[in-house]
Amino acid sequence: MLENIKISIRVYGLVALLLLITGGVAGFAIIEMQGIAEEIDSVAEVDMPLTEKLTKVTLHQLEQAILFERTLALGERLSKNPKQIGHFHELEKEFSTLGHKVKTELEETDALLLAAAGNAHTNAEKEEFTHLAEIVETVEKEHKEYEILSEQIFARIGKGEIHDPGKVAEKIEHIEDKIDQELEQALAEIEKFTHDAMTTVKKDEQTAIRLLWIATGLAVLIGLVLSFFMTRAITGPIQRMTRTMGDLAEGNNDIEIPSLGLTNEIGKMADAVEVFRANAIENLRLAEEEKQAAVERERAKQAEADREAADSAAKAARQQRIDGLTSGFGDTVEEILGVVSAQSTEME
Repeated sequence: MLENIKISIRVYGLVALLLLITGGVAGFAIIEMQGIAEEIDSVAEVDMPLTEKLTKVTLHQLEQAILFERTLALGERLSKNPKQIGHFHELEKEFSTLGHKVKTELEETDALLLAAAGNAHTNAEKEEFTHLAEIVETVEKEHKEYEILSEQIFARIGKGEIHDPGKVAEKIEHIEDKIDQELEQALAEIEKFTHDAMTTVKKDEQTAIRLLWIATGLAVLIGLVLSFFMTRAITGPIQRMTRTMGDLAEGNNDIEIPSLGLTNEIGKMADAVEVFRANAIENLRLAEEEKQAAVERERAKQAEADREAADSAAKAARQQRIDGLTSGFGDTVEEILGVVSAQSTEME
C-alpha cells in the first residue's frame, strides 16, 4: 500500500510532518513561555503592587502612630501652655488627614486583593490573597476604631477635659500595636509569597528550557529517522531500477523488472523498462531469425553451387566420353581404310 504512494506525495508528506513537528515544538515553547509570562505578570501586576501598597499603609500607619504620640505629648502641655492649642489642632488635622489616607490605601489594598483572588491561576494563590484580604479587612475595622478613639481623646484634650491622657491612650496604643503587627504579618506574607513566586518562575523557566531542549532533540531525532527511511524508500527502488537497466544494457534480458504493477513514478519507470526489455527480446528474436534465414540462404546457395558443379562435372565427363568415342571411331575408320587401301593395292 505504501509502495504505491507517489514520490512527490512522500516528499510533501515528509516536509509537512517535519513542519508539524517543528510547529509542535514551537507551540510547546510558546505555551511554556506564556505560563512563565503569566507568572511574571502576576508578580509584576499583583504581588509587587500589593507589597508596595502594604508598605505604604505600614509606613503611614507608623507616621500616624508617631503623630498620635506627638499630639498626646502636646496635649499634656496644654494645661501649662494654652497658647499651643493652635499647634495641637494642626497636629490633630494632620493626624486625621493621614488617617483618611491610610483608610483609602487599605480599601485599595483590599480591592486589589479581592481582584487578585478572583483572577488567581492556582488555588494556592487564591487562598493566599483571600487570607491577606481578611487581614486587611480586620486592619480596616481596627483602624476605624483607632481613629474614632483617637479623635475622641483629641476632642476631650482640646476641650480641657483630659490633662493626663497617658492612661486613656493605653487602649489606643494597644490597637496601634495590633494594627502594626497585622500589617507587618501581611507584609511578611506577601513578601514571602512574592519570593516564592519568583523562585517558582525561575524553576519553571529552567524546567521549560530543559523540556524544550528535550522536545527539540526528539523532534530532530524523529526528523532524521523519518528522513532516513523516506530516503531509503525513494532511493532504494531507483537504485534497483538503475541496476536492472544496467543489466539490460549488458544484454541480460532474463532478469525480473522490480516494482512492476506500482502506480507511482517508480511503477511507471518499471513499465517503461519492461517495454525496453520486451523490445530487446523481440529484437534478439528477430536477429536470430535473420541469422537463421541467412544460414539457410547460404546453405541454399552452396547447394546450388554444388549442383552446378556436379552438372558441370557430368557434362565434362560426358563430353570426354564422347570425345573418346569419336577419337576411337576415327582411329578405327583410319585403320579400316588402311586395311582397305592395302587390300586394294594387293589386288592391283
